[in-house]
Amino acid sequence: MHNSLDKKLRKQLENTIVTARNVAEIAARTALERLCVGSEPGEHLTDDMRKQRNKLRAHGRQIGDVLKGKTEQTIEHLVHETAYEQWHRMLFARFLAENHLLIYKEDGETPLSIQECFELAEDEDNLSGWDLAGQYASVMLPQIFRTENPVLTISFSPEHQHELEQLLEALHVDTFQAQDSLGWVYQYWQTQKKEEVNKSGNKIGADELPAVTQLFTEPYMVNFLLDNSLGAWWVSNYPQYKDILPFTYLRYAPEQIDDEDAEYKETDIPAAGTFDQWPKQLSKLKMLDPCCGSGHFLVSTLLMLVPMRMNAEGLTVDEAIEKVLSQNIHGLELDQRCVEIAAFAVALEAWRYPESSGYRQLPSLNIAWVGQSIKAKKEDWLLLAGDDECLYHGMDALYDAFKDAPVLGSLIDPSKVVTEDLLSNGFSELQPLLNKALQQFEVAENKEATIAAKGLTLAADLLSNKYELVVTNVPYLSLGKQCDYLKDFVSMNYSNAKPDLATVFIKRCIELCNSSGISITVSPHNWCYLASYKKFRSEILNNSEIVLVISLGNKAFTTPMWDFGISLNFISKKYSKFNDTKLVSLEQNTKHEEIRTNLQEHKIESIKQLDLLSSNSSRIMLVTKNQELLSNYCTTFKGLCLGDSGRFSMSYWEVSYTDNTWILMQGSYSSTTLFDGCDLAVKWQDRAGDYLAYVSERLGDSISAWVRGVDAWNKSGITIRVMGNLPAVLYLGTPYNNNVSTIIPKDKEHLPAIWLYCSSPQFNKDVRKLNAKPSITDDSFLSVPFDFKYWNDTAQQKYPNGL
Repeated sequence: MHNSLDKKLRKQLENTIVTARNVAEIAARTALERLCVGSEPGEHLTDDMRKQRNKLRAHGRQIGDVLKGKTEQTIEHLVHETAYEQWHRMLFARFLAENHLLIYKEDGETPLSIQECFELAEDEDNLSGWDLAGQYASVMLPQIFRTENPVLTISFSPEHQHELEQLLEALHVDTFQAQDSLGWVYQYWQTQKKEEVNKSGNKIGADELPAVTQLFTEPYMVNFLLDNSLGAWWVSNYPQYKDILPFTYLRYAPEQIDDEDAEYKETDIPAAGTFDQWPKQLSKLKMLDPCCGSGHFLVSTLLMLVPMRMNAEGLTVDEAIEKVLSQNIHGLELDQRCVEIAAFAVALEAWRYPESSGYRQLPSLNIAWVGQSIKAKKEDWLLLAGDDECLYHGMDALYDAFKDAPVLGSLIDPSKVVTEDLLSNGFSELQPLLNKALQQFEVAENKEATIAAKGLTLAADLLSNKYELVVTNVPYLSLGKQCDYLKDFVSMNYSNAKPDLATVFIKRCIELCNSSGISITVSPHNWCYLASYKKFRSEILNNSEIVLVISLGNKAFTTPMWDFGISLNFISKKYSKFNDTKLVSLEQNTKHEEIRTNLQEHKIESIKQLDLLSSNSSRIMLVTKNQELLSNYCTTFKGLCLGDSGRFSMSYWEVSYTDNTWILMQGSYSSTTLFDGCDLAVKWQDRAGDYLAYVSERLGDSISAWVRGVDAWNKSGITIRVMGNLPAVLYLGTPYNNNVSTIIPKDKEHLPAIWLYCSSPQFNKDVRKLNAKPSITDDSFLSVPFDFKYWNDTAQQKYPNGL
């Protein structure tokens, strides 16, 4: 409905948000140190300020601040939340005002501009126009700006408040109309934190996860995924209304023909399927984004479903919006701040939808904070249940399920702590019970625990349900960077997917699907080909249906710090190894714009899932009928890892060869040619000297991790530099270091054909389709398609007398 933010305005927004965060955090820290720091309240505090201090400290403990001893308490989490909430209440107020949705609370219907808020504030004591606008926004959005949240009672110093107001006023008016502005708002808010965490090298735990794993999903990715799922279902089931929306990225399956040289054509069947097992009634179709971030998928789904329900069910705009919000879209998010932005983004689109009634009370949104911690002791937590036995057991289960929520988020599975005889309908039964009971037991000292309990029942309910469509941009975090608890959890519960949090969430998304559901994810592409994911691929191929995989290459995001291969993955819960998996490869596109364009027109290839299972390492890649894999003809070996190259490696002319201390060694080079890299020597000492002692001291019995490639010595082959464009030279049979790998033919007669292929530009292209990492693994070298007949015929013509 609204355009995306252009580059110039995005840059202005980025600079504004980064500056605003710094100013707001300085302002928040200054105010909170005056109120909350110290083991006892300061003498300067009034009675009201002391009450405010108590509420702030209780809230701080709930969100992660630590009580040291009996009275001293940290304020870091409180500072971050105060800065965020204060700035974003102002920011959201301007979003509402620029869309004529900031409503005068006295009559509940008159839209106000920011200027009118300043005029009204003249009659209020110690209240600026922005303060008043923020108060009006709070009334309109109680789910986002909770009136009981004590951080909203903080007053910033006049100079800090004025600086924030100036930053906000300077933003261009078009920023508040673009649909993706809110997504960029949060990504830019986290920029500094993300850089600090990444530079520190520390393990990633609860405090760092939101910053490190958040990545705003590009609009074209969202449109492609929804067009080829919800859109595909719509045009298949309601062909009479297929033109109500511009399904720009909807792709159709290729025509099934045997002749590979025939002209490419698409059928009228959607490439990702027609989703025949989904319910025909839109009221029963449920969508979940388990890592919803700023709500991009939720908003886009809303904008698709409203006209669908209007046409299919004869509803008005307002009726359709209300039903979509209450029945269709669901979101979960680890970070509370993202939950607020997502809820605001959805509400904003609902209010400004064309021909709707504008601002009105919306149904409760099914968007929950799944990373909320429970800081109360279990015995205090259970007191909230009073004498209600069923509620007591429910609260007990809720506590056990969410005690590690800040680390696990949507990986929590409430079904593992709720038995069928406890709550027959899962946590959906607990939610109304709890809300009713807590009205009786809500007292000041349990205020924060009460709020947490109410929020967690919604999260538990959403996690307990199953969905037709689960769609998300998964979090990316390798196993080695995870904190110990997260690493242990994924190793125990997702052992095949554990190399990265991304694959863990691909598996979790499949779990959240019902029997006819489909998981659709944006993820790193490396799970499709790297050897470390072989068990995961095998598990997915043996238990699910991989419908469609689009490999976008490493220029898919406009954000430059995420420069790695990305794929869009459609995986059905329904299992059928006999289906056709459809593949599209866009790795060779070097520009962001090329990827977007070619998503709509690049050729779709098909391969049997059974063939993927039986292929080398179950890699999800296309091999044509005339091709085999290079691994059928070669083996490959890594080179020596010297560790201390200054000690064990020299230029060949610097050493003597009279006593077998030093022997010649091939190393790296810059370009493809017949011979190169022949300028080194290694201190080998007949495998009995200083180098082996050095390695043994560090690796013990695992010296093979460094002492490598010996089986290739004295054989004919090719060396490939493992970095850059993978240049090749002929291998001379000597030792070689780990800057290169060797490819050794199984049959010496095949060397000319293999040399021509490996020294051609095609080899680099084929390998990079599999592995876009800067440094290539040996396994990837041999997993490329190899047309032996073509290269062998070419070699016989070029080298009639042999290589």
